[in-house]
Amino acid sequence: MATSYLVSCVSRKRAGPVPAEALYISDWFTKARAYVHAHLRPGDQWFILSAEHHLLEPTRVVAHYDKSLGTMSKVERQEWGRKIVKQLIPRLSRGDNVTILAGSLYRASFVPMLLAEGYEVTVPMEKLPIGRQLAWLRMHLGAEA
Repeated sequence: MATSYLVSCVSRKRAGPVPAEALYISDWFTKARAYVHAHLRPGDQWFILSAEHHLLEPTRVVAHYDKSLGTMSKVERQEWGRKIVKQLIPRLSRGDNVTILAGSLYRASFVPMLLAEGYEVTVPMEKLPIGRQLAWLRMHLGAEA
């Protein structure tokens, strides 16, 4: 069983174009990325949940953008979530785990679809506000943070 990590994009970005994993520069994103890298095992993968690009491979070169899920309507977020699932499911195998490092605004639009398809979904920071998420990430990174 492999794990696919999904990390939400953030508003603070470099000008680009750069690989997506280097585009986002907030403290939260850099710690979330470090957490994923520290936990990746052979067969695992990770992606960025991008308001603009949907499921974004970390090595894909992209430029700065200003799109946000927070400014989308509920219908637009639901369509965004359907696109995420459409891109993600072909990359998963039955029994895989999807671990999500993202807020509820991101998760609400696609997690129910993943669960309905039978995938295990883990949200380790599910009910934590942003400050506690940073503390959680620091704690799980240990000396690396």
